[in-house]
Amino acid sequence: MVCASANPLLLDGLRHLEALGPFRVSGEAREVRGLLACLEKCKPALLILDLDLTGQDSSLVEKCRRAHPGLKVVVVEGRQVDPTLSPEVEMADAFVDLGQSMARLVTQLEKLCSL
Repeated sequence: MVCASANPLLLDGLRHLEALGPFRVSGEAREVRGLLACLEKCKPALLILDLDLTGQDSSLVEKCRRAHPGLKVVVVEGRQVDPTLSPEVEMADAFVDLGQSMARLVTQLEKLCSL
């Protein structure tokens, strides 16, 4: 799995997903260009994408999927905004409001990946 966020604290938290379930973080990115390069290098099955990062590129989910067919995308958001306002959320496989808990994120990932 690759994690992408400009927020170092969020990336640090996502790194700890390995301790909560059968996940392995194979790469991280802090900006769009770095994300696309990371996806090419790591070829993950799953991307956890901070909604704030999509502000740098409004078609980011589409670009990632086009470059990596079959990629599952989970958009995460911590500001408690209405997820229906973002086209990126609609294109994602799942949306998790980080105001809930990391356990909720793990549950969504397990469902999405059929683990």
